[in-house]
Amino acid sequence: KMDTRTLTLRLVPGFDDAMIRHAIEAAKETHLKGLVLQLYGTGNMPSLKKGFISILSDATSNGVVVVASTQCQRGSVMMGHYATGQVSMQKYHAF
Repeated sequence: KMDTRTLTLRLVPGFDDAMIRHAIEAAKETHLKGLVLQLYGTGNMPSLKKGFISILSDATSNGVVVVASTQCQRGSVMMGHYATGQVSMQKYHAF
C-alpha cells in the first residue's frame, strides 16, 4: 500500500520561506511522512536562506524523510556542488 502522506514542493528562485514553513506545518497535522523538494538546476537552493535549512532540519527531526530532486529533464542532483547543499548534507543531515 502506498503512503500518500507526502508533500511535493517545486521551488523557484526567491521563494517565500514562511509559505513553505506553513505548508509543512499544515501537513504535519496529517502526519507528514515525506517531503520531495523539486530544486532548480543540479539541486540548487539559496545559500542565504538559513531559515529554509532550519525548516528542513526541523522536518527531519520530526521523522519526515526529505528527498531532493531536480526540475531538469536531464541530469541529476549534486547536493555538494554548491554551498547550501554542502551545509544541508553535513550540518543538518537534511538529505
